Amino acid sequence: MSGILKLRCAPGVPAMAVDVMSPDYRVVRRVMLTPGVEHLVEVPSEASFLRCYLPSGRAVTLADPGNLDREITPDALMLANRTSYVSKGSETSIAAERDRRGHLEARASGSFESLEAVRRYQATRSTPAPGGSAWPPPAGVDVVPLGEGVSAAIRSHDGAVVQGSLADNGRDASWELLGPTFDPPFELRLDTPAGPVRMAIPAHAQHTWARLDTPARQHGPIVSIRMQTEAPVADTILNYLADGETAAAGAMRDWASHGESLLKSKMSDPYAAAVGAYLLLRLGDYAHLRDWPRNLADRFPALPDGCVIWAWQLIQTAPSREQEIAEYLLMAAARGLPVYGHGTRLLFDGLTLLGDVGRPALERLQAQVGALVRTSPVTMWYEPVTTGAPPATTPEMTFDVAFGTENAAL
Repeated sequence: MSGILKLRCAPGVPAMAVDVMSPDYRVVRRVMLTPGVEHLVEVPSEASFLRCYLPSGRAVTLADPGNLDREITPDALMLANRTSYVSKGSETSIAAERDRRGHLEARASGSFESLEAVRRYQATRSTPAPGGSAWPPPAGVDVVPLGEGVSAAIRSHDGAVVQGSLADNGRDASWELLGPTFDPPFELRLDTPAGPVRMAIPAHAQHTWARLDTPARQHGPIVSIRMQTEAPVADTILNYLADGETAAAGAMRDWASHGESLLKSKMSDPYAAAVGAYLLLRLGDYAHLRDWPRNLADRFPALPDGCVIWAWQLIQTAPSREQEIAEYLLMAAARGLPVYGHGTRLLFDGLTLLGDVGRPALERLQAQVGALVRTSPVTMWYEPVTTGAPPATTPEMTFDVAFGTENAAL
């Protein structure tokens, strides 16, 4: 039976993103939960449950069937983090049971039937790469084969290869990244039957993992990639911004102060600062942006995103400063592709707005990019085809890219 869910958090619970989920695993509404604020959410069933994304970067599932007056407490989060489910009497959470079955399915068959099943697995897996007694990873390797003509490798900004590990199922690869937060980004290269694909990885990333599936109910293979960084709040923000949903953006309006805090942290983590600035730019909250994006642009040349953000802030608030707008857009183009996908699209749009002034830089960047993977929160692109088109029989490949919210308790 449907109803109105009252949702709030008790003292001692940090601000977090919360998905209100229906029993069939659909997101009913996404809210940014902060102490002292109550949310009213219309749910299709009293069996709806919560997926809470903790500031630690972990995700936990809370279920309390029949209860439409929910207060998230520290004890409930601690229990869920330990056991991966919350029981009421002898009844185990529906959501936890589905998550458990997802792991069993992966271990038994090595693949999934749908993109949704892959995403559930990636959202609830136990570690950045399958490990422990069930899937002992072999020794590190430079280029990791994922199967079906797909392999993956990560390199640092100076071209050094980061060793990766491949799980026994032959589908899951993982990398531990320990780069300083001030370094240029890492790059993931995928060799696929349709040609090489490249993807930026923020330098503050700690873990990256990739998986290949060919679901029966999906046209072509799926490469799912997850990253986890030192800034879990920024990870959550990027996932929401990548969704491009009005409801998600509206929920994040309450988190403008978090965007400002991330931007203030630019001296310790410029990547997280760029994420906070993108959030404020998306919300049109120029009061919290101030002129900090200009400082981000001037002080961190390895991060073209700062130039893009400052240029677009000027486009929106001071369009008469045409020379400065052009200067920062051209500076961004000279530094290379932005780390974040939203920034790359804004850079291309900005250079187009410059007309003849921006055309040479735009053409130079477009020559590097065969096609953008527009669903990725980070810049991801196919290399241009130089030796003819891929074979007509090459199956279409889907890329599912997000920042990780794994549950270490499962």
